[in-house]
Amino acid sequence: HPRRPGARVFGRDGGMRSLGRISGKMSDPSCGQHPDTPDGDDAQELLNDADSFDGELSSVASPALPPFAAACPLEDLLLTVPRGLTQNVVAPPILVWRCKHSHGLFSMFSLALGHALTCEQKGWALIVDWSGDELLYKGPPGEPNLWHAFFQQPAALVCPPSVLLQALRQGRFMETDKNEVAFGGYRGAIQGFGSIPPAQAAQGRALVRRHVALREAFAQRLQGMISTLLGGGHQWLAVHIRRGDKATEAAANFLLGDEDLLLRIVVQCAAWRCTGVFLCTDDPGLKTRLRSRLEASPESGGAGLAVSLYPSALSSLAGQGTHFDKSLDCYKKAEDVMVETLLMARGCHGLISTYSNVSAAVVYLSPPGYLYSTFWDPVESCGIDQAVEDTLLAPPPTCSMEAPEDTLVAPTPTCSIEAGSFGTQGLLQALACAK
Repeated sequence: HPRRPGARVFGRDGGMRSLGRISGKMSDPSCGQHPDTPDGDDAQELLNDADSFDGELSSVASPALPPFAAACPLEDLLLTVPRGLTQNVVAPPILVWRCKHSHGLFSMFSLALGHALTCEQKGWALIVDWSGDELLYKGPPGEPNLWHAFFQQPAALVCPPSVLLQALRQGRFMETDKNEVAFGGYRGAIQGFGSIPPAQAAQGRALVRRHVALREAFAQRLQGMISTLLGGGHQWLAVHIRRGDKATEAAANFLLGDEDLLLRIVVQCAAWRCTGVFLCTDDPGLKTRLRSRLEASPESGGAGLAVSLYPSALSSLAGQGTHFDKSLDCYKKAEDVMVETLLMARGCHGLISTYSNVSAAVVYLSPPGYLYSTFWDPVESCGIDQAVEDTLLAPPPTCSMEAPEDTLVAPTPTCSIEAGSFGTQGLLQALACAK
């Protein structure tokens, strides 16, 4: 298969590797003809700026596609495809998902993964379009499709872009804006669905390795930030605490006080031998308070840990999610949460978190063996056994997106840490036990 050095995907060892064309039997292309075949420019824009598939779908007719404000140049897609090797390659059926989901970025990402898995099961190729006016985010200047700010198109990882482009120009594609399948069944994201089991984590990580590839320039920026923010010889614990507007989906997130959070972070660092904390939360006041206590010396009632922060733009309005704050730049708030999520997944040893789509995405974007836990899981159950099971479990090439029955009746979690202040003495005891 032709090697595509421009594609960067997450390798099994936790690093990134180049990806050639993924092999596999594709279904016989039988897409219906688009009623208004786009010209060359529109087809190129569609390939560069389209979204992912979710749900059962057959060929559908739709009006002519409007040209986007801007698109990557044609040669940007074709330079990495050796000429002369694609003459006998036939494009699989192509599905364009035009996202109109006006919610958080990683809620959109879970839908993209759901579309990717369904397309994989059907032998289709997926194109993701995150450029809709309904979205809470926008792409950077000159790039209307937000997906392209971070990722390459999933379709371009399974079929040479030149072949896809020809199919688009001939009108051989389907499109949808439906949001029927969210990968993971909301486990780890919504309180009532419970935590992410190891088998699901392994499945999600394998899906990401097959369908999610960072843009080369963005991957290089990310690596630079990992070196800058998560270096210093420390083993880093990622901490994600979601507050904002999450109360309706995860009331438990708001029941943990500062002392409860601090104690569990310290104990988790001891259990996983982490000496640094990468602290992420959408609550600015909580971030300031926890940083102060985590960095302070044990003699003064702190934990004596290294703390690193990414300078995310956060909403100053109590009870409002950052993604809903219209006063914040629509691209910066998208880039901030994407960078912070990838730093947690790719630069840290493990994750302790509340319920959120961001936390779930960290698990799926992380390498095999990456440790993760919620604040409500017993410390003793989150460790080596999980890592071994995750590493050894071979995910099936295809799998059902139907959520297990027990996800719908998952019990409401209760905090395993007693509420109330434990004070300096309790923290010192926790640190002493850890040592």
